[in-house]
Amino acid sequence: MEARVEPVTVNSVKNEQLAELRKNDKAAIQATGIKSEKLPTGTAIVIAYSSNSDLNPVTNKAIRLEDARYYFWKDGKLATLILASPYGADNADQWQLMAKSFRWQ
Repeated sequence: MEARVEPVTVNSVKNEQLAELRKNDKAAIQATGIKSEKLPTGTAIVIAYSSNSDLNPVTNKAIRLEDARYYFWKDGKLATLILASPYGADNADQWQLMAKSFRWQ
């Protein structure tokens, strides 16, 4: 968690967090969507994107991943939930379950 004075918005995530993700050239990040999503703990801003995994130390190969980052903001605190799976995996139900279970302490 990090301190943040301003609440996160679709525009701030697009301009700040997505730009930060793209600094890592070898991950080949391609955003597929940014949206606001209502969850039990409040509204989260979600980036959906694809990226390359780190190289496997045995095969020296990377695989393509589907990723999602959920940005939760409350009372000056920013929490980020980072999810990733092999591209094409059926992850929608599991990711929704995890995002809906997030709670502030």
